[in-house]
Amino acid sequence: MRYAVLSIARFTLIEGVRTHIGAVTVGILALAVLAAEFSTGLALTDSQSYRTGVYAALSRLALVFVAVLFVASSVVRELQDRMLDLTLSRPVSRTSWYLGRAFGFCILAFGMASLAALPLLFSATPYQTGCWAISLFAELCLLSIACLTCVVTLRQVTLAVMVTGAFYLLARSIDAVVLMSRGPTVDPTALSSEVIAKGVELIALAVPALDRFTNSAWLGVNAVPPDLSNVLLQSGIYASLLIAIGLFDLYRVND
Repeated sequence: MRYAVLSIARFTLIEGVRTHIGAVTVGILALAVLAAEFSTGLALTDSQSYRTGVYAALSRLALVFVAVLFVASSVVRELQDRMLDLTLSRPVSRTSWYLGRAFGFCILAFGMASLAALPLLFSATPYQTGCWAISLFAELCLLSIACLTCVVTLRQVTLAVMVTGAFYLLARSIDAVVLMSRGPTVDPTALSSEVIAKGVELIALAVPALDRFTNSAWLGVNAVPPDLSNVLLQSGIYASLLIAIGLFDLYRVND
């Protein structure tokens, strides 16, 4: 099984090289650097921190989009070309294929996060940059596995990207939604308000708090060193859950 997983991960990396995902990543990061440079004209003070924050936010959002789009298009193309059937006709289990694909996408995510961290070395300490890069790597892995699960279930690029994007938006804003459900404008005595607040809190337990991942504030001059244990723990738990869901759907469908 280990050999099959590594072989499928290797083919995933080869596909990434052939589709020039590295060049796309470099181009997007170059645009993010230029946008950050131009944005310093809007800063009244501390233009260096402003530039760093803009680059970190733009690169994070752009790389998430690139990773999700690559995963969706790659797996859907394999399913439509019936290459998965050819792979499974060999002594390769569906679990090996799924784990190999996930592992390959995570290796690509590592390369993307490493490239994104390079410009930050000129404006932040190596420790701050390393923490930011590790968190971005965990975030990209989580979104790649989420998209893989959506593709296995939905088998369409558009739907898979939309569902993954909705999941990402919800995970990024869930803490704010929880606060709003208990805000000062909400009537705490109303039954409907309590039901909504409890429902939102239950949803918050089911999605990772991605707003605590890859925070641009970590790169500030006097920033407090982040605690990555929570980030890594959430990534491991939710990645395992998404893999279990994806494997369930993969074994359920026999076409």
